[in-house]
Amino acid sequence: MAKKAKTKEVKSIIKKIIKEIPNALPKSTIDLVIENNIALQKIVTDMASEMKKISKEVSEMLDLFKEAAKSISSEKTESEIKKSDIDELNTKIDELVEQNKIIAKGILLLESSMGPKERYPPGY
Repeated sequence: MAKKAKTKEVKSIIKKIIKEIPNALPKSTIDLVIENNIALQKIVTDMASEMKKISKEVSEMLDLFKEAAKSISSEKTESEIKKSDIDELNTKIDELVEQNKIIAKGILLLESSMGPKERYPPGY
């Protein structure tokens, strides 16, 4: 519902600007600009929504790893932990760190591709 109101508001602002600039562009070009602007807003809103979902999923994954760590620590005492277990955990943690770096780069690239007004939609 907020998206529709925002879209109507954007359309009305664009139409006011168009009225102030008579004969600046042919009517068909202006209509294309308006349509493209609205389509772009929809895409940016969808992207922000997807970023929110990704953030939630990463948080859930972190909780899962915390729970797994608690489970592992309760199953074995310090004297029972073998060097191979530690090496295996270190390898897995290194892989997770690399995956997180890739995810972070992707998120930063998505954010940098958005304009300053498009980064955070209203109500975010």
